[in-house]
Amino acid sequence: MSSGTPNRNPSAGNELPKGILILGAAKSGTTALFYAIRNALATGHGLATTGLFEPRRAGEVVEYLTSTSDKVPVVKVLLGPLLRDGGSFVERFDKRIVIYRDPRDNVVSRVCFMLKKLIGPREEKKIEQVLQLFREKEQSPDSISIVGMIRQMSLITDRPNLLEAVRSNSLLPAKIKRESGNDYFMMPYDDLVSGQFDPLNKYLGFAVSADFEVAEQHAFVVRSKSSGAWKDWFLEEDVQFFARDVADDFRILGFDPDVEPNARRSIDPKTSSEYVASQFQHVQEKRRRSKEAQQVLGDEQKEPPAPAPVKDERRQRRLRRSQQAEAAAAAAAATETGRSEVRAADATARPSSAKKEKSARRRLRRKERAAATKGPRQPVAKSAPRRPDAEKGAARKVRRRERRASRAGI
Repeated sequence: MSSGTPNRNPSAGNELPKGILILGAAKSGTTALFYAIRNALATGHGLATTGLFEPRRAGEVVEYLTSTSDKVPVVKVLLGPLLRDGGSFVERFDKRIVIYRDPRDNVVSRVCFMLKKLIGPREEKKIEQVLQLFREKEQSPDSISIVGMIRQMSLITDRPNLLEAVRSNSLLPAKIKRESGNDYFMMPYDDLVSGQFDPLNKYLGFAVSADFEVAEQHAFVVRSKSSGAWKDWFLEEDVQFFARDVADDFRILGFDPDVEPNARRSIDPKTSSEYVASQFQHVQEKRRRSKEAQQVLGDEQKEPPAPAPVKDERRQRRLRRSQQAEAAAAAAAATETGRSEVRAADATARPSSAKKEKSARRRLRRKERAAATKGPRQPVAKSAPRRPDAEKGAARKVRRRERRASRAGI
């Protein structure tokens, strides 16, 4: 995060935040709020903000704040991962927003969205089983409760604690408000849906509006953009488990746990089975694009590098000579290969044993001719061994004395 002089709002003269942290349970409007604030900084203050979208660990937040060029860092974190991690980075942000939704609406939206994370895109049998649950609910809303649907999903996905996990996720904002509500600005989801941003604008010090769009890579998250749909989904069993049994959490957030569902229920397939099917299709399409990108990258790496362009006449001549030399070497190698093949063929045609026999006969004939011409060989007398140097010297002295004596007449 950049340091130095505080950021200022040029239109109102207010200081801009040093960092904005957006928190909320899954499927409670955090994605829309993230893009609304980014758009407000861009259009109102000319600040292009990248932000950080749903980091998986606290270290990613610290890395972003340390290295980002964003004048106003914006980070969106889901409450579940935050609470599991301990929220060590929260104090780095001077503006902290918790957007919360009616837990009953959150349950319905969560059930429609979570399955793509529990079932693989190739598990077609399981996908069809859960889609059939939603179709049955659409055709006859009274035929099965949300509790019953989640229990069936638990069996299909082998997640025995799924029902309790869905309820706990919907109540995370109540936990935050109970334990440290004064440290956060609590924003109702209904204010986001209706475009009522005045309380939020007062808290942030700059204007946020409903004039924004969610980026294409996150547009698949959007489902109904409404509240109160739970009344068409819930049965009495659902009201008891998801509301009355946790009434204190409902009251902390300002909701009445005793509100009854609609007597006549109607569920739109677009926000039910069709939405669920689109989530699986999104995963499949994403994997297909990733696979194609990897294949293209692999093909590019396999292609030989293009030769460097020849820029002048001299380089062209050297290139031609090199090519001619390579061609001559290739021809010579081919000729030698042909000769080797001929020799190999001859060797194959005449076995090595025949060659040995022929050579032995030649040697025998030569020996016979030599014996007939020279007769029997006589032993060669060995010469006497040479005398040592001392004996030679003594003999020379004797001969010299004899010669002197003869000359003297002795």
